[in-house]
Amino acid sequence: MDLMTYLPQFKIEANGKDITAAIAQSFSELTITDVSGEKADTLTIKLDGSKIGKLPTKKAALKVSLGFNNRLYNQGTFYVNGIGESGFPSVVTITATSVPLGGKELGTSIQTQKTQSWDDITIDELLKTLAARNNLNAICNAELASIKLEHIDQTSESDMALMTRLARQYGAVSKVSDGNWQFLKMGEGKNASGTKTLPVHTIYKSSCSNYQFNSNSRTEAASAVAKWQNPNTGETGVVRSGSGEPSFQILY
Repeated sequence: MDLMTYLPQFKIEANGKDITAAIAQSFSELTITDVSGEKADTLTIKLDGSKIGKLPTKKAALKVSLGFNNRLYNQGTFYVNGIGESGFPSVVTITATSVPLGGKELGTSIQTQKTQSWDDITIDELLKTLAARNNLNAICNAELASIKLEHIDQTSESDMALMTRLARQYGAVSKVSDGNWQFLKMGEGKNASGTKTLPVHTIYKSSCSNYQFNSNSRTEAASAVAKWQNPNTGETGVVRSGSGEPSFQILY
């Protein structure tokens, strides 16, 4: 199929109500940024301010589907966290994030600092508990799920910060997306449970309307160093991976 025969389309629902027509009458641009790692995915919609209709309210849940030629695919749910206008010409910008930050309105306290202690609990059990109290579904990698935490303190720390801390400790990614709280192995290239390798798809330049590639120079560590301590004997030591400089110090 020739590139020019593709007709891009979108569908947007706000709190379950289809608002595609209202957005389309002043539509200018829609961008979804799918971020790797622990950061939240974002949605940005730009509208012609001179033709603006009814806008979604702040904290509204926007379910977005994108595709071509009447074949639309769900891109997830985003929660409006900002509406602004600039000019001239007048442009209205709606921004939203994949993390529900609305507090009581969305039935979540995911960023509220809490103090609590946990004993003899697996990562899967902890994730399910935190996800349930934030009205989210828990999805945990099978290998990580069985890790037993003898004791962990949540001291003036949000649920999100707690799981992010654990993710960094166990080489995982803790991320909220489309109503799911995922705790996955970093860079594994598998499905959420870790049981199936995801397929590889090649995108050719000839299939793109435009593209951009940048190669940036940055400092890369030649070795990594971590300190350890035996809690029973008090013995300490250092373990090193790689050789040479610069060396990255892993803190704990």
